[in-house]
Amino acid sequence: MKLGETDRALEIARSLPSEEDTIWILQEINEAFVEAEEEDRDIEAFDRTVAFAQSLENASYKARVLSLMAVALVEVGERDRALEIARSLPSDDAKAALLKEIALSLVERGMLSRDKALELTQWFDSDDYKICLLRDIARALAEKGEKEIAIQLLDRMLELIA
Repeated sequence: MKLGETDRALEIARSLPSEEDTIWILQEINEAFVEAEEEDRDIEAFDRTVAFAQSLENASYKARVLSLMAVALVEVGERDRALEIARSLPSDDAKAALLKEIALSLVERGMLSRDKALELTQWFDSDDYKICLLRDIARALAEKGEKEIAIQLLDRMLELIA
């Protein structure tokens, strides 16, 4: 999708009678954004698309499409924007699922520090969410050979369990 085409696709998405149909267009916008060359990416139009996705009424559709968009942002180096999307999700379940995806994507790219991983767990009051996120990040880090950081995260996880 070239510059300017995102707004046209978004206009079409807004005109559709069903949110189920709308998410297909939002997913296409998302894929085109990731596949575009850096100079062809229209981040402001993508932000407008995210804002529209946040207005969807169906919580399941909203969480699904926003998750895809957040991961896409990580893929193009926009980690902070991706985290803003995660923070905007109303339910801790949706937020936890998206944070896991973002964190694993960051681990894959070598962009997740121990401190950032611990910071992400602070988004939750429940130790259960913190433990699950730490476990998943530690596993991914260990698989990437970052065993020292993985052990530190597992130590923190054990502190929460105790």
